[in-house]
Amino acid sequence: MSQNIEQDGLYYPDGSYRSREEIIRESKEEEIQRVNIEFAKPRNKSVEEWFEEIERRNQFRDDIEDVADYGKIEIATDRPAVIGLSGDWHLGAKIDKPML
Repeated sequence: MSQNIEQDGLYYPDGSYRSREEIIRESKEEEIQRVNIEFAKPRNKSVEEWFEEIERRNQFRDDIEDVADYGKIEIATDRPAVIGLSGDWHLGAKIDKPML
């Protein structure tokens, strides 16, 4: 008489078994195989020319877009209020070339 010890995984009606590790590994392999990312690499300009183009585009965007440099929030309440500051909002695509 064989003694089956239960382990994490899937037990199928036909008596077969797949471990948790096998399922995770196969899922990752399938996911990797499904992802196909291609980027067209611009080769017609030098790095310096691309930085100049980025600066030109940023300046143009600054000239035509409305920018909120200041915000004010007032909370009228007689109860305690919590304000949470979060970061990494991705609010723009500007590059600070001197800082870079």
